Amino acid sequence: MIADMQLPDPPPAKKEGRLLGGLTLLVALAILVVVLLENPLTSGPDDREKLDRILAVALEERTLHREAAEVWEKMAETADEPSLMLFRAGRSRMLAGEPERAVRNLLDSENRGLPEDLRGDSSRFILECYAMLGKFDIRNAALRARTGTVDEAPSPVVAILGEEEIRREELSAAIRDEEVARLASEGALDRKALDEAVAARLSDPAAVVPVLRRILSQRALALEALSRGFESKPEVRRRMAGIRREMLGNLLIQERLLEAGGISENDLRDYYEAHRERYRLPEVVCYSFAPVGSDGKTPGVFTKVTELHARGEPFAGGRGVSAEADAALFALEEGGITAKPVVVAGTPLFFRLDEKQAAKTLPYEGVKSRVQQELSTRRRIDAVSRLRAEVSKRHPVEILDPALREAMTKTGDRPVK
Repeated sequence: MIADMQLPDPPPAKKEGRLLGGLTLLVALAILVVVLLENPLTSGPDDREKLDRILAVALEERTLHREAAEVWEKMAETADEPSLMLFRAGRSRMLAGEPERAVRNLLDSENRGLPEDLRGDSSRFILECYAMLGKFDIRNAALRARTGTVDEAPSPVVAILGEEEIRREELSAAIRDEEVARLASEGALDRKALDEAVAARLSDPAAVVPVLRRILSQRALALEALSRGFESKPEVRRRMAGIRREMLGNLLIQERLLEAGGISENDLRDYYEAHRERYRLPEVVCYSFAPVGSDGKTPGVFTKVTELHARGEPFAGGRGVSAEADAALFALEEGGITAKPVVVAGTPLFFRLDEKQAAKTLPYEGVKSRVQQELSTRRRIDAVSRLRAEVSKRHPVEILDPALREAMTKTGDRPVK
């Protein structure tokens, strides 16, 4: 099957005299006033283009990407060299969650002589838009063409759903995501281990089938949503933009975890030695208890409790916690009986100590899996925290709402302004 490289037909041209279809008149006027105050015009034939460019940039800065795209597209209709305007329009359409129109603009900008220093960004945006559309076969074909590997044979098609092809490389990518999560949780995430785990699962059809079923189910749901026109809904566009940001952030975190590498045996032993108290079992006992006998002074029939009991834990039978009973019980020698009954949950009881086990630290081999999980979790948290701190320094934030700014400051976040 040949990949469907077609994109939807462009929307009909807007009537002259209409500035922006998706921006209210009030917002448009407000932005125009701001940009004119900041950038006074001089009389001349370039004033109109200058105003449009200033307005488009102002819209982008205010994250009104769809409206900015409309301005860039309008400018491209009359510009002598429209490639840059179409590139900016494509970028804005992508950020607005409109990948089809973004690809159309970006391809058009390349065909009209986009400067070489922007072609790398254009390629990246186009590939990302194909991924947002779920057209992974087209994305991979475009990637090969743009990296000079056009002769590389595409991976085999493993299933066809309607007109959608699902290739082996898509299965590999899905399995890779799962293995990243698994290996990270085990503290064994490095590139070699990841490649080996993915190869092992791909070689076992039984391990691939659940992934294929999930992909087929997701693709069928997506096709049904497309057939019902969901893609044109504003809410869908908003969510697509959010998914794009989340996806990019997760990929950055994944790359940082891969750079950190796995956890060695020495790492595990060092962590165990530094946190031995975490793997220490408290002093515990096995005991029996008996109600007060008929004479009101001595114990009746004892009932043996085989479970180990530590200080502060509830007594058998749902009787609850009793510090007084614990003090009396742990003071006994093996075989000893409390001299008098102790009231537990309103019931006077005698206790007999059957067995006492001293506190001890569990050996490394017995808790190795727990050590690995704890160290892996701490490593991931530390790595992500460092990454977030690095990124925050490069991308400062300004909180405009006074109440939110105060609340964030109280919780430890420190806005720049």
